[in-house]
Amino acid sequence: MALHRCSRSVWLGSIVLTASLGNILFSFRTTYNSNSIDVGPPPPGSAQTVALNTGVNTSQRDRTMATQKYDLIPSIEDTTTRQTTHSRYLVYFSHSGFSNQLLGLQRAAILAYSTNRTLVLPPLLPHKGDKPKIFKSYKARAAGPGCIPYKHHAKFIGNAKRDADAAGDGQLFPSFSELMDFDEIEKRSGIHFVDLPDFMNEKNHSTKFWHEGNRRKIDFDGRCTLNYTRTYPDMVKVFEDNFSTDPTIAVIGSAFIIRNRKPENLGFSDKQLFLGFPPSKKMLHIIKKMREKLPQYYHGVHIRFFDNQKFNCKDLEITQMFDSILQEAQHNFTATGETTMFVGFSHPTLKRCMTEYYINSTCNVMFLDDLMDEDSDIQSLVENVRVEKGTLYLVLDQLLIALADHIVFRDLMGGSTFQGLIKARHQYKDDILAQLE
Repeated sequence: MALHRCSRSVWLGSIVLTASLGNILFSFRTTYNSNSIDVGPPPPGSAQTVALNTGVNTSQRDRTMATQKYDLIPSIEDTTTRQTTHSRYLVYFSHSGFSNQLLGLQRAAILAYSTNRTLVLPPLLPHKGDKPKIFKSYKARAAGPGCIPYKHHAKFIGNAKRDADAAGDGQLFPSFSELMDFDEIEKRSGIHFVDLPDFMNEKNHSTKFWHEGNRRKIDFDGRCTLNYTRTYPDMVKVFEDNFSTDPTIAVIGSAFIIRNRKPENLGFSDKQLFLGFPPSKKMLHIIKKMREKLPQYYHGVHIRFFDNQKFNCKDLEITQMFDSILQEAQHNFTATGETTMFVGFSHPTLKRCMTEYYINSTCNVMFLDDLMDEDSDIQSLVENVRVEKGTLYLVLDQLLIALADHIVFRDLMGGSTFQGLIKARHQYKDDILAQLE
């Protein structure tokens, strides 16, 4: 299993409750090379350490781990011999919106792979403009541009603690695994994953201490503190110098700021596994049902504009955009009959404007609502996916657009990460279509 499951009651009964990251205790190496880390050790007296009795002979364990070597970037052939004891972990803090979360997941997963660690999956957050309706303990939060995640590292570590506290206390947890097939991702990549609640309740962490300190504050890319950009191997070395090679837990404030820069010898397509992730079985069932309501050939349309943007249906900019969308769709339509466009992001005003504008044309416009309305089977499948519905609808839009024969993009903002993810997924649409047959 890609997501490592374990007993909750056994672990909770064996810990010492602390005010740190839930009930997890961390450590890092106290010896360091001042030429290869960003900041020094914490000042004397600033650390808060609490011993955890794991029932493991730590001296013997440390001697054993000290003799083990880890390849920076193992090839795919090496994955069969990689450690699978789940004794080394990478915990990271995630940011909204959904595109940023996928980018953070991709970058954290590659770092976990390169350092031979199991990646702890954070909560799946709602869109940054939405309030959580089901998973109230996990609110949306933005990363901020540039070096802000690095400069405000302590804030993000504090937020990671709160996430872990909520997960350890048994609060409802929105899991990426509701949307993504981590069994398939692990099979293709060799990366191990564990959900935060299960990680918080593992019995055999082999973890000794939780230590507050700045050594976890890493300028991965070097852009915030250096006059040059680090290579990927140098970045991994900085990470390893800051964290012990003991069986321990590495906690970083933000994976979003990591730039992996296409490390060599991955042995798998990171875009295919994360940005164009394999959908979970739940998602495949929904997509299959929805595709049955669409014609065999259709166009996927996505229009990016500011959240809560207001416009008039008769604005010249809007009508010209609708004209250009239809012209592009018809130009790339090879089948006979009516042109069908599936439009992502069902903004109420957008839906009304497009429906009215194309009513007398040879174009049929469909939205996600049209595929769900008055279909109890689809509605039941949707209710069975335990994530915020706004996130689910956004991902369904992304999938259905990406599976179209042709994609039409329009951007009223000047940039769209979400459209970039649709393009990435569209490259691998045949993989999903084969699973739907």
